[in-house]
Parts: sequence; C-alpha cells; structure tokens
Amino acid sequence: MLIATSAVLAAAAGSILVPTAADAVPAQPSQECKSGYVWREATGSGDRVCVTPGTRAQTREDNAQAANRRVSATNRTCKSGYVWREATPNDLVCVTPGTRAQTKDDNAQAASRRAQPAGTCKSGYVWREATGSGDRVCVTPGTRAQTREDNAQAANRRVSATNRTCKSGYVWREATPNDLVCVTPGTRAQTKDDNAQAASRVR
Repeated sequence: MLIATSAVLAAAAGSILVPTAADAVPAQPSQECKSGYVWREATGSGDRVCVTPGTRAQTREDNAQAANRRVSATNRTCKSGYVWREATPNDLVCVTPGTRAQTKDDNAQAASRRAQPAGTCKSGYVWREATGSGDRVCVTPGTRAQTREDNAQAANRRVSATNRTCKSGYVWREATPNDLVCVTPGTRAQTKDDNAQAASRVR
C-alpha cells in the first residue's frame, strides 16, 4: 500500500498528475500474425488479414489471373465459373466459389489469428514509466500518479545536487537497477511488489 495519501501529496506539491483515460495508452490491435500465418495482401500491403502461406500463394495467383477471368477489359463481370473474391468491399478479382468461401472465412477469423501485442496491460492497469517510456511494468493508475509525483520531487529528497544519497526518511525506489529516485520505504515496497507481479498483469 502507498503511504502517501492524495491529501498529503496535494499539500506537499499542490497537485499531482492523475491518469486520465488517455493516459492508459490503449493498445492498438496487433497486426502481426500468429505463428503459421502470414498477411494475405489480396489488395496490396494494406490487407493485413492473416492466412496460411498456401492461401496467400493462391491469392497471388488469383491476382495474376484477374484479367483473364473477366468478360472483357472494360467489363469486370466474371466469366462463367468465377465470382468476385470480395476480400474487401472493392475487391473484384474473379476467383472460384471455393476461394471466395475461403476468403470469407479468413476474414471472419482475422482477429483470432493476430499475435497479442507485447506489453499491453490488463484492464485496470497502466504502464508505470518510472524511468521513462521503457518501463513497461503494469501498475494501478494511483501507483503511476505516485510514481510521477516521486519523480517530480526527486531533487528535493536528495542530500544535495551532487550527492544522490536520500535524505532521512527516504530510500532509493529501485524500480530498475539504476533507479535512484528517493521515495518512502512504503513506496519502495510497493515498487518491489509491482515488479514481482509484472508478468501476471500483462495480457
């Protein structure tokens, strides 16, 4: 538990940074495919649906044969035996009905085939960022607010500008081996616990 309360912090610093919804840095859906899948790229590099390598090879072959399967160069209607693939709403490449069915299924499975984005915190947690954006330990919003306040007060809690020893009542936080920000013993204990819980808070 944090020793300092919001009331104490407010009195000491006037105000603290309270994380907002934007501070949570919601992860964008990953576009990287899980092992065994590759981007389809039916309509170019923007098509990030994940499919098997065999399906991508089929997609490329269908693209190469597109002109031959149309009624004419000016009429995109498919010749008999072919239908529009419709990997995207504007995808009018002519393919077999079986390939269109496969494409529809691949689109439906798209989300389940993406790799989980690394470093995404579970609901209710945010990145701590004690030592900058590289600190990806997930903590509660209150703990991150405390972390930011401790960072802001760092210089005031040292013996001097050239001596990083902490004043009486404070200890190094040690969120990382080189983190020498001075905090209360309770905050250091919280930091140690957050580090121990890091893996369980990432999805």
